[in-house]
Order: sequence, then C-alpha cells, then structure tokens
Amino acid sequence: MSDLRGKKILLIAPVFFGYETHIRSELVRRGAIVDYLPDRPFSSPILKALIRFAPLLTQPFSNLFFTKRFSGLSNQNYDYLFVIQGESLGPSSLELVKKLFPNTWSILYLWDSIANKKTTLKKIPFFNRVFSFDRSDAQEYELSYRPLFFLDTHWKKKVSNQYLLTFIGTAHSDRYRICQEVRRSIPEGAASFFYLYLQAPWVYFIRKLIKPSFWHSSINEFEFQPLSKDAVDHIFANSFSILDIEHPNQRGLTMRTFDVLAKEKKLVTTNSLIKNEDFYSPNNVLIINREVEVDFNHNFFKLPFVSLPAFFYEKYSLKGWIDEIFA
Repeated sequence: MSDLRGKKILLIAPVFFGYETHIRSELVRRGAIVDYLPDRPFSSPILKALIRFAPLLTQPFSNLFFTKRFSGLSNQNYDYLFVIQGESLGPSSLELVKKLFPNTWSILYLWDSIANKKTTLKKIPFFNRVFSFDRSDAQEYELSYRPLFFLDTHWKKKVSNQYLLTFIGTAHSDRYRICQEVRRSIPEGAASFFYLYLQAPWVYFIRKLIKPSFWHSSINEFEFQPLSKDAVDHIFANSFSILDIEHPNQRGLTMRTFDVLAKEKKLVTTNSLIKNEDFYSPNNVLIINREVEVDFNHNFFKLPFVSLPAFFYEKYSLKGWIDEIFA
C-alpha cells in the first residue's frame, strides 16, 4: 500500500456522484493532508456544458477562479498535485501552479478519452506523470494505462434476480435508441428496470428537436432526478445483469463496469475492448453490437456468474487504484 503519511496533496477533481469525496477519504485514511478544489468553477448545467463545448468562452472565468484559489494556497508546500480530468484548468492556470509549487510532483488522471476533449493535449506537458483510463490513448500519447475502480461501499453480494436486465444512466449520445432496442428484445414476462436520466426537461425538449432517435419519444420515458447511490446499489443487487453503454467517442471502461462485476452481477456492454482486460470472461460479460438486438436466449442469461479471481478485488478497488497512481 502506498505510504502517504504526512504527505500534503492538492486534489483537483470534478464533483461526480461523490467519487471525489471517496478519493479524498482514501487519501486521508492513508495519512495524507488533502486540500480539495473542484475542477470546474461552475455548478449550473448550462455553464458546465459551455466548459465542455465552448471552453474558450469560459476560460477567462476559470482562470480567475483558479488564480484566486491557487494564490490563497501559495503558503502551502504540497508534495503532490493530483488532478483528475482538470476540465477547466487551462495552460495559464497550470503555469501558475508550476510557479507557486515548483517542487510539487504533479499527476494527471484522465477518465475521459482525449477524442472527447482535445484541449487535454495542451495540459499533458505540465505534469510529471499522466494516466489514462483509455488504453488506446495511453499507447498513442505515451501515457500510463490504468483503468478505473469500484468503491468498497458499492460491493455487495447478490440478493436476488428480480430484474433480468437493468440500465441506469444518463441518456447521452445513442443510449436512448440502444435501450429501446434492448427493451423490445426482452422476453415477454421477464422483468427489467430502465432509468434514463436527463439533467432537466429543457434538455429533453432540445434533444427531441434535434435528435431523430428522440422524435417519437415521450417525456415520461425519462427521469430528471438522479438516483441515490443506495438506490442504485439496491436495484443492482436485485438484477441478474446490468447494461452498460459507453459514449461512442470513449474507449475506456466505465466505472459501471467495475461496480457491476464487483457485485458479482453479469455485465452486458457495448464496449468490445473489455476483451483485452485480465478479468474478462465471456461467462460474466456479454459484448453486444450497438446496432444489433440482444439475444436473450443466449446461454449467458441461463448460466450463473462465475466468481472472479482474488486479484480483481485488490487491483480494481479504489485502494488498488490509489496504490498504482502513487506508486
């Protein structure tokens, strides 16, 4: 286990379903002294969308935010700067970090593919080490490959198979269309659970206007409040299999992948690259084509989950992730 006793860490990470809190707690549990900053200065959905799709418009405000925060921490001697994604951290902010904390070892972890955020390439030179959850990005840009993790608090032995298949997630990209196709192919009489989340009703109406796959949809098919972690955990624990649909521009494995397998639930996924991982088993993971209906007569839905090797629960836990990041 990485020894972080007495180490001072500046953690910059997105506010993302509480994962930033768990990461900080694990660092503190190991004895680190952690200061935290969000990687985006805005909390409203509209402004967060602007950071992603029009970063030049928001960059001046982001720079002011980080200049003020970094200057307020200038009397600290950090051992590590640990940035996760750093979506609104521009080159000028990173230059300031280097100036204020010249002896700090800097680490960047990317849990989104560079194809989704090309501005990431400008940030890489400011860090001593860069990790990516995307194996292809790691190879192309000479980064360290490290998949994501599951949380120990998410791990729970299976309870029942009330639902043959469950999907819980944001209705981005082609997820709605794929979920509709999967739902149509579920055998009659088999229970399923689908929870398609959108940030607000206005997001739905915009998509209904511009996305052909939404033209025949109903607003009643979507939810506008995210489920709590406890609710998600309960539903997963009562599901035989969970559907995971990665963004078309992403190649890395989602956190959902590891949460599901750690619960000893079967995974149905559109990400064929999972075949390259050391824990992959066709008994536990069914890879489907985004354009093809799911065959629910497949033996996959008749055979039980096969327990994973012990190394999985060490390597792909949050503890294992921290160990590798701070090795």
